[in-house]
Amino acid sequence: MIKFKIVILSMSCYTLLLSCNGPAQVTPVKLTGNVETIGVLQVSKLDISSKSYRTDDLVQAIYSDLVAEEKNLKILEENIEVCQSKSNDVGQDFLKYDNKSERYYKSASHYASRISDSLARKQILKLIAQSEHRFQNSTNEFQNLLKQISSNNTKLEEKHNILKIVLTLTEMEKFQKNSQSSKEPFHNLIKEQKNIIDQIEKATPKY
Repeated sequence: MIKFKIVILSMSCYTLLLSCNGPAQVTPVKLTGNVETIGVLQVSKLDISSKSYRTDDLVQAIYSDLVAEEKNLKILEENIEVCQSKSNDVGQDFLKYDNKSERYYKSASHYASRISDSLARKQILKLIAQSEHRFQNSTNEFQNLLKQISSNNTKLEEKHNILKIVLTLTEMEKFQKNSQSSKEPFHNLIKEQKNIIDQIEKATPKY
């Protein structure tokens, strides 16, 4: 079941990233006759028991090695990075523009509040308020676009994390299957314990 989910997640991330116009496109993974050949499932060189995995963030450590081994996954990561960079640039430019205008209106209102003539003060404050209102109306669409970008960033991050978990679960399960300890030492110790217990009981005088 996990292996089939990988295909769905890869295609979802591919669709989401197309809108960012990344430098390279990810080829959606398709099911073949042999499920084991799908995408990163071809990678079988990872050794999770190695010293390189002695970290608290095992998900990222394993995923990073998968990216290094799988070309299609590497392209996806490059597209994600480009998309996030564009998102940051677009947001910062507009926020600087918006902030400068807001600072101006605050400063202008401060100047207006110092006008002693009450009638002139009211007229100037009204003039400032009307200008600020026009500015806010002109930037409403930009504000909505920023909210959409922020929402998409959250969705992208969540989908990215889901992809990491599903792919690394496959590798972790391989590790669990291939590296499980033998039961023989446990059985031998239990047998030895019982033998020692018997020896102790025989050596203990009646009481």
